[in-house]
Amino acid sequence: MLNFNSFVSEFNSWIFIGGNLNWDSPAGGIQLAPFNRKNAKKQLARLKDWVSTRPNIRIFDGTLEKLPFSAEQFDVVLVSWQLEFAVDMEAALGEILRVTRKTMSSRILFIQGAPDNEFIRFLNTTSGLPNVRHQGYLLHFAKEYAARHGFGKATVSHIKAHYAFPDQDISKRCRAAVNLLGGNTASMVDKELFPRLELHFRGSQHAIGHNMAMLDMRLTAN
Repeated sequence: MLNFNSFVSEFNSWIFIGGNLNWDSPAGGIQLAPFNRKNAKKQLARLKDWVSTRPNIRIFDGTLEKLPFSAEQFDVVLVSWQLEFAVDMEAALGEILRVTRKTMSSRILFIQGAPDNEFIRFLNTTSGLPNVRHQGYLLHFAKEYAARHGFGKATVSHIKAHYAFPDQDISKRCRAAVNLLGGNTASMVDKELFPRLELHFRGSQHAIGHNMAMLDMRLTAN
């Protein structure tokens, strides 16, 4: 698990673009890209009262292609599960680079799904569910683009994560997983997903893997 709060404590200024951050951290923002705007706005509504009592928290409305920040404002930019929402990848990456300081300690981090991400595999192999873009392609594109613009020192880390389904009744586990995967279309994909999930939970017990890959980019020394 990525302990982002301790990770950024050594830096003066950072921004988080994504969702599911530990909100005890001084969060920077939530990506409101067109495909993600509905869910993000719901999240903002739930957090409205909570944020009002924490002056160190600032929430920004924007998209990856037009970040509401000045040039070289942040030491660290963490972009979590947002590249697939970019309408224009080059414009989005250009904006991320624009708001990142050009110092040797600066870092740009991209988190997307790992090749062994079971959750994405279920999404991409179920008719009627939106296909997730190829995660390796997204990270490779980001790596190549950042390298061309000075951030050529790259490392990749594997982050283990999962969705837990603690119910002892396997049918209830399957029902919860169908609802999570299918969302508003759960009733439409139930017949296809349910038997596959039964097989999965017989082998994996109480979890669906949601492993991630983190690309860590730093400025290349001259």
